[in-house]
Amino acid sequence: MNNQIGNFGFKIVNADAVSRVIVLLPGSFPVLGVSGAAFGALVVHHHDTTEIAASGLNAIDYVLDDGVIDGSAAKVTCTALNAAFSIQHFLQFIKNNPRTCQQLVIQADNVDVYNEQIVIRDDNPTGGTSNKYIPLQTYYSANQFQSDKITINNAQLPLNSRAFMYITIPAGRTVTFHLNQIS
Repeated sequence: MNNQIGNFGFKIVNADAVSRVIVLLPGSFPVLGVSGAAFGALVVHHHDTTEIAASGLNAIDYVLDDGVIDGSAAKVTCTALNAAFSIQHFLQFIKNNPRTCQQLVIQADNVDVYNEQIVIRDDNPTGGTSNKYIPLQTYYSANQFQSDKITINNAQLPLNSRAFMYITIPAGRTVTFHLNQIS
């Protein structure tokens, strides 16, 4: 197995008028869904939140996926930074090839994004799990050189089939995630 260090990045645009809670890693929750009213218009996607809500996490709005993730509203979109590798390709890869992200860089078009936190938990339907919180404000300083970016070194983010991770994206914001030093 090749354990070289790699990177992956994606951008979330929330053009909606309200904040949205987005699952970045769905763990083992089934998120495959179908949308569309007519047989010829059916679309298969990987951002269904039904099972996540049924587990009690009903504050979740959407699941990270390629393209528009809020249906016909088309106000929340996700895009991989490297067009050669889709978000779904990345998510499927880490489910079968567990990794750890050592560095997380987050860029935002407004510093209010750094008032949010990333919530991580081990997706375990056979027993309770506790949440780990990464408050983004901890990594932001008004005196830093680049005010639109924070870097979380030694992040130790699990990238695997059991990692369930989400964040709130404020209304009208664009946030870019760089998962660096993946090994």
